[in-house]
Amino acid sequence: MKKLIVAGLFLAAAPALAGAEVGDLLKTLMFDDGEYKVLQAWSFETKGTEEIVWEKDEIEWNEKAQVYTRTGRVELLWQGGASDGLDWQITLLGGRAGPERLEIDSVGNYQELGGGLPKLDGFELTPRFCDDSPTYGMMVYGVETPGQKPALLLHEWSCGSRGCSVKLELHTREETLVGISDMTPCPVAPAK
Repeated sequence: MKKLIVAGLFLAAAPALAGAEVGDLLKTLMFDDGEYKVLQAWSFETKGTEEIVWEKDEIEWNEKAQVYTRTGRVELLWQGGASDGLDWQITLLGGRAGPERLEIDSVGNYQELGGGLPKLDGFELTPRFCDDSPTYGMMVYGVETPGQKPALLLHEWSCGSRGCSVKLELHTREETLVGISDMTPCPVAPAK
């Protein structure tokens, strides 16, 4: 069964999905480390994406954001283990040629989540911009992994008595990261 979003509500239930690794989804969108920036196809059917249940078979124009989008849901393996059946919303955004941004959103507060990043084996993360407190915040990381061009990862979280909500955004270009100018550069750790 497909998930239908109406005014922020999820209607209808769907069959349980096998978990996908967060890192596999991120690597799928990152540009290959070749001479050209070849965009991933909107079909987004490569390793780690078989578990995505798309709302529609085609992309849609988002007038407000002035981008094409494609939205679905996926059960993710968060800290290296099952996510206790939590379905995550996944959205691809970009131009007609293909997506340039990936959003993964918990779409709710859950006790199973902490505010931390998921397990991302094989990625080198460098804090670039920080805006955090004990209960909410945002961090932007430079992301590198072998065979892929560097990208940016926005990690946003909010925690309270009902649990935590988490959102990740992978940006293949810094220009697509809105609000970065309002964030503070992270302190640089002293060299050892």
